[in-house]
Amino acid sequence: EMAYLALRLRREIGDRRGQAQSLNNLGNVANNQADYAAAIACFEKAYNISQRIGDKRGEALALNNLGVAAALQGQHAEASHYYTLALPLQQETSNRLGEAWVYNNLGTISRYEGRYAQAESYFERALTVQRDLRYRKGAGITLNNLAAVFRQQGRFAEAQQLHEEALDVVRQIGYLKGESLVLSQF
Repeated sequence: EMAYLALRLRREIGDRRGQAQSLNNLGNVANNQADYAAAIACFEKAYNISQRIGDKRGEALALNNLGVAAALQGQHAEASHYYTLALPLQQETSNRLGEAWVYNNLGTISRYEGRYAQAESYFERALTVQRDLRYRKGAGITLNNLAAVFRQQGRFAEAQQLHEEALDVVRQIGYLKGESLVLSQF
């Protein structure tokens, strides 16, 4: 309800960038509720607004979110398409954190499709950026994702080492959701 109020207020004052941000937030809520049609509608509106006002960061965010919505529905090719469009925008705007999340998302799609070498490459790129930024929460998730790739390839010792490193990272920062995720994949 607050997100709808924010959107309404941003419309009233003519804050187009804020409208796109609110639409992305509403889309994320809809994604979390598995209301993918509503999520996609919000993300498409956010993308269109961002494109009209020349907000490349907003475009990249909306494209990444469209990729997430597609991935959650098992539409891997469509998700990859959106992520591939988002990546150069993240790079162009020097949004390194956004770049890392796109790499992570591309790695996840590659892993689901059994393209393990490609997944490993994407996760390593994400991890490099996250470590450069000292973004430990993201690094913990990416380490866990990379461990899953190794486990699926039968590289169990490497997977175990990365799981332990991921667990250490998320515990050090008190990220309980991440700790739960890592423990569920040991």
